Amino acid sequence: MVPENLPAFDATFQFAKRLGRYPVFRTLWKSFLNIITQFSVVTTIESTMTATKNISTIIYVEDNQGDALLLKEALTERHHDATLVIVENGAKALHYFEVKATVKDVPPPHCILLDTHLPVVTGLQLIEFIRGSETYKDTPVYIFASEHEYTALKKDTVISPESFLVKPMVWEGFLELADLLMKSADANRKNLQASPTDDKPEVHAEGELRLHP
Repeated sequence: MVPENLPAFDATFQFAKRLGRYPVFRTLWKSFLNIITQFSVVTTIESTMTATKNISTIIYVEDNQGDALLLKEALTERHHDATLVIVENGAKALHYFEVKATVKDVPPPHCILLDTHLPVVTGLQLIEFIRGSETYKDTPVYIFASEHEYTALKKDTVISPESFLVKPMVWEGFLELADLLMKSADANRKNLQASPTDDKPEVHAEGELRLHP
């Protein structure tokens, strides 16, 4: 759990761990673990993006490991040269997006995909934050949503209709999703217009992926 690139934390970590055995210090230990975990998420994503800065990076916030694996396999099947970073918790993702909005050394990811139903912080809360931040104004963001969720969110936000997708239920759908995300990520990385019909950063979904007409 201690970030591998921060060995200086080890002594503090071990000391806090020993204190955590005693009931009076248990709350302090849990708080320390939470800080380290969140910091580790940020540094892991940042180091991945830095190491692959010439490759499109896609962040997928998804608590279902099966769906995350299917997208990873679909990108491989399509021979897409992309780095897929999975964040399994909405709270961890929000922490990363908040920190990234204030740190400009590494650019934002080239594409973001969100599941709707996430632990602690939902996908709808995440997309509202992302689209309210200037840092991510050029980042294509997609979210799996129902028609009801789409209608409710569209009332109060300026989120593009192209951001809303239907979650694939079959393998062919994940292949189409991989193509869509890769096209969006590459357009963003190369500073190209995603669609000929508007200036939104999202490539328009087609077929079963498209939520609205």
